[in-house]
Parts: sequence; structure tokens; C-alpha cells
Amino acid sequence: MDEHRKESLPAALVSTRIEGGPAYAMFQARRVSGDGAFLEGPLLLEPNEVFTVELALPAGDKLRVRARVVRVLAAGTDEAGMDVQFIDLSDELKRKLSNGRND
Repeated sequence: MDEHRKESLPAALVSTRIEGGPAYAMFQARRVSGDGAFLEGPLLLEPNEVFTVELALPAGDKLRVRARVVRVLAAGTDEAGMDVQFIDLSDELKRKLSNGRND
């Protein structure tokens, strides 16, 4: 991920299975790039867990993508949350997220 990206987008974890049922939670997506993002929020998943996340882009569009947890920073650290990698994102969407336009 591009560690120089600083914008924050509202994000919603919209689909995962935890203890037999679906889970939903709101996050802030930080350091968003075409490869992934850092998600800060109330629910921390396990490394390698795959889920669907919906990003609210500044132009008003919503982008729903599959993601995989690559690293978890637990509560009590300077930056609690999860680094996630986007899965099967088209080249066009990668460019859109990487160039900072997000529109």
C-alpha cells in the first residue's frame, strides 16, 4: 500500500461470517490506494480473513470490493485497526483509488 496516502473515507464492512452469523461495522478507511487501505473501527478481524467492504467515495458513489486482512494492530496501540488488501479490483478502479481522485 502507498503509505503516503492520507485521505480518509467512510467505509462499512458489509459481509463476513463471525461465529456463524454475518457481521456489520462502520470504519474509517485511511491510506487508501489501489492496493488496499487501513481500516480503523470497532471490529478487528483475523489475518487472512476475507470480507466485503463498501467505501463511500467523495463524489457520492459507493464502491463495494472484496478485501483480505493482511495485518491487525490491536486496541491499545498507537493506531488500532487492520491493513487490508483489495481482491480482484479492476485496473480502472485501482487507478481511480491510487490517483487520489476517488470520483
